Amino acid sequence: ECIGINKALNPLIGIAKFEYQAISSNAQNPNLIFCVIPMKGELHHLLEVGATVRADPANAFSPYRARYFVPTEHIGDNQWHYAKINFDFRSLPDISYSIFAPRINEGCPRPGSGNLYVKNFELFVPFNYRVYL
Repeated sequence: ECIGINKALNPLIGIAKFEYQAISSNAQNPNLIFCVIPMKGELHHLLEVGATVRADPANAFSPYRARYFVPTEHIGDNQWHYAKINFDFRSLPDISYSIFAPRINEGCPRPGSGNLYVKNFELFVPFNYRVYL
């Protein structure tokens, strides 16, 4: 089963920085992932840019997502790791907001169980970019 959480973000450009600890994964392919996803429509409507229906299974393979895959060597090492995702969705059609989206198994061809901790999420935007929260 796919597991994910969403944190809505107003900015369409920036750097998402966070720390994570990859506790476990028994999937044969990478199944622990972080994304920043461009969204269209009203806030919390959860319709991705490029999709026509909510929760389309093809969303996992969207060319519009900015992604960070947890390296295999981080899984089970009991360490906190720092990561960042750069994103710039300003040129995408119909975009209205973004989401920060930790995921387990989404888009994984051979899913398995996974356990992932996330902390200290920060969003950095260009100095002259106007943010409405």
